[in-house]
Amino acid sequence: MASPIVETVLKLITDAMGDDLTWTVPKLEGLKHVGDNAANRGTGAMQTAQTDLDLPRREIGFGVTDLIYIDFRITWQYDGRSLGNIFLQRRASSDAISWACDVRGELMNDAGAYTSPSSPASFAAIRLLFTSTFTGPFGLTKIALTTVTLYGNGHVSIHSEWTQD
Repeated sequence: MASPIVETVLKLITDAMGDDLTWTVPKLEGLKHVGDNAANRGTGAMQTAQTDLDLPRREIGFGVTDLIYIDFRITWQYDGRSLGNIFLQRRASSDAISWACDVRGELMNDAGAYTSPSSPASFAAIRLLFTSTFTGPFGLTKIALTTVTLYGNGHVSIHSEWTQD
């Protein structure tokens, strides 16, 4: 699959737990640099970070409360300016009677150059967008979007919202 980031390889990993929990998540091999220029790579050693991502949960109640969800661990590398080598794996999940959950992850290039008060050097970012679709009986569908932004300085921001509840 063509990667939206110069000099990287993007793969999509699809997996499932039974029939009700399915997911497709991106795997990025290579680094994203400020301005897509390798000369902007950080001068420090690459560090590996792990970010636990708790995606939205759907509470199902048929006399007994049950949850359905899929959570991931994001493992990625950064050097203060550049970032990449992103890998996701399922960390936790729960199935609920008569409901299904499908998570689709996308990787998006972020062309911005970011700075922080603690460092004058700019750094790159990569956005991951997750669409969690919950399907229940009688055609009920609930959808949540989660945006994860990974930054070349090692920081992470996560935002989730229900778009169809």
